[in-house]
Amino acid sequence: MLYLYHFLWIFFFLLISIDDTDNPPLKEAFYAQYTPLYERISKTTNLLTQEKYNHILDTMLSYDALHTSERTGEARRYHLKYRLEGNVRSTMLRRQMKGKWMQVPTFETVYDIIHKTHTAILGHAKDKRKNKVHINSMYYGVPTSAITLYLSLCPNCAVGKKISKKSKRLPLKMMLSQRVGQRCQVDLIDMGRPNPITGDRYILRYADHLSAYGYCRPLPNRNSKTTGDALVQILSESIQPTILQSDNGSEFLGQ
Repeated sequence: MLYLYHFLWIFFFLLISIDDTDNPPLKEAFYAQYTPLYERISKTTNLLTQEKYNHILDTMLSYDALHTSERTGEARRYHLKYRLEGNVRSTMLRRQMKGKWMQVPTFETVYDIIHKTHTAILGHAKDKRKNKVHINSMYYGVPTSAITLYLSLCPNCAVGKKISKKSKRLPLKMMLSQRVGQRCQVDLIDMGRPNPITGDRYILRYADHLSAYGYCRPLPNRNSKTTGDALVQILSESIQPTILQSDNGSEFLGQ
């Protein structure tokens, strides 16, 4: 079983080590968007830069050769966190998570890891959780944000995506009035509780769309007759609008 595990690990490592030549534009697009995000989270994420990775690796390689008194606090912390694994040709860092020593990726290799997992192993599985679970079973500290970004950019997964109802809607158009009185708007404001002196709870607000000049009337209730009487009083004092716009509340619909 142990030999089988090492064989599978070596196979997978060789798989992701292959240069990504099948879609260079996708890799460029990924790093163009992920680089500024990584710069913001670099101090809190477990994803190392290649420079930091090499520094830890060099520190770990020289750790055993140092006398106890020569080992710095940083070196001791690295020694507790990481483990070296490899052969004469290459050595890699591993870090423990849930009792398993996982391979440590870097910012520079995270795209290749996600890309190979998503395409060669999972066959373009669109489920973010499935991609994340599989990657996290092999690697330590691949951010969810990187996986999410990759999936949003994958051209194969973008084909056939359902267009949301929101995207089918026509863009909102700004209402423009050319003159005073062309369009006026009326609305009812609920103050939440009646005025203890007058007993009025609502305010009828009427305003010209262009000038914003308006009228307000206090109302004890919101039924259609009360609202209509107050609106007639306002209209008798103001310019008659060509268009009178409301929010279609029941008080404006005769209900």
